[in-house]
Amino acid sequence: MTFSDAAGMTVGEGLAGTLSGSLKRRAGHWEIRSNFSLQGGELLTPYGYLDAAAHPVQVEANLNADADFSKLLLLASRVAAKDLLSIALRGEIHPAAAQPLQMLTLEMPPIKVAELYRELLLPVLFGTSWDHLELAGKLGLSLDMAGGEVMGLELSLADLFVDDAKGSKTRRLGLYGMNGRIQWQRGEKPADSRLSWASGHLLEKIDLGAGRVDFQLSDKRFRLIRQAVLPVLDGSLMIDRLDIDQLGEADQKLQFDGIITPISMGTLSEALGWMPLSGKLSGVIPGLSYENGQLQVEGVLLVRMFDGDILISGLKTRGLFGIYPQLSAEIEMHNLDLETLTRTFSFGRITGRLDGYVRGLALEAWQPVAFDARFYTPEGDKTRHRISQKAVDNISNLGGAGLSGSLARSFLGFFEEFGYKRIGIGCRLSRGNCEMVGVGETKQGYYLVEGGGIPRIDIIGYNKSADWDRLLQQLKQITASGAPVIQ
Repeated sequence: MTFSDAAGMTVGEGLAGTLSGSLKRRAGHWEIRSNFSLQGGELLTPYGYLDAAAHPVQVEANLNADADFSKLLLLASRVAAKDLLSIALRGEIHPAAAQPLQMLTLEMPPIKVAELYRELLLPVLFGTSWDHLELAGKLGLSLDMAGGEVMGLELSLADLFVDDAKGSKTRRLGLYGMNGRIQWQRGEKPADSRLSWASGHLLEKIDLGAGRVDFQLSDKRFRLIRQAVLPVLDGSLMIDRLDIDQLGEADQKLQFDGIITPISMGTLSEALGWMPLSGKLSGVIPGLSYENGQLQVEGVLLVRMFDGDILISGLKTRGLFGIYPQLSAEIEMHNLDLETLTRTFSFGRITGRLDGYVRGLALEAWQPVAFDARFYTPEGDKTRHRISQKAVDNISNLGGAGLSGSLARSFLGFFEEFGYKRIGIGCRLSRGNCEMVGVGETKQGYYLVEGGGIPRIDIIGYNKSADWDRLLQQLKQITASGAPVIQ
């Protein structure tokens, strides 16, 4: 048999099978026994593809019907596709009712998800964001329906492996060695669920360690029922609260409280493809909200890093797990330790403290497209202010900077470091161009470093406008091999 619907969305080609059955009347009711076997041909629908020659389908239906066929009882019935799945069904059907399916119980013993995905789903997923999955392990399913609505659902996971990395341009999520039991119920006291995993990844290179989540699911609600500790890189995320209401709806509400235990900034910056940073990242995450694909922090996120405080407000992300994520935020920095900040750079040693801000920050695909940033020595800073010869060379090469002071340039090499009064730099990024400023104006430019002590050295910037991509490349050259070559 060959057929197709008008839109060509459901197509059957060369389908061949057999149908047999019996109908008997007993004591005022009917007994119906049927057996359908599909043994050849191909079937394509929007929901999946079937090669019946490779995976013959067997449908066994045993029903009891009352005298006028107004009520059908589905008894011990089964649907199976060879080597792929087997489903047992029981139910009650009222053909003339507004909702014919009155009751259904479905049981699917654990199946091999890789084969099911490859044989049934992949042919209709080509060209979508789900056509690069790597899968392994087993998944079982139980389902209860009443009045046409799902009343209960249970999933069992055994050594499940899920990763979207194979051939994908953007790695989003991978979890390996998943085991657990996930139960969802409607209108009743929810049962406890659990999900554990051995390892995984988030986005491109953020490694996840072994973790476990214990929770409850009911109606459109998710509740974490005990603290979850999720290893991330060389630290962890401790989740004290995770509540979701209207799960899956446009008005979905999420409440979250947690703590980040120290994560190496070197490890994190490498994972995110940033310039190498030193120090540790830790902090308290206040309530989060998520709605219509947008995740935002409610309040101020406090991060303790580089022996100082970083306050992040107005943090919003959209399309976090998509191919073009967007992020916006306001950042204030207080009393950061410059020596810690510059220790792992090839930039050179600078001591002292640093304040600053990044306002109007906008990232697209994790790349900055707009911000107004300033970094400067705080007023009244009493710490020791020293800058190494190497840092002087590097700063003087940024923004077309030059030197002035009590010594000629040729004599500066005799000194390993210098004192300074204040230091600072700013950039307003817009449309790929960086408008640069320093910590004070001069007749022809601006101070990047205002000297202090003997020998005195000032570093003055002359270029008030710079191409952002070129400036970023210069900074990358500095961290890789020292001062960039300016042409």
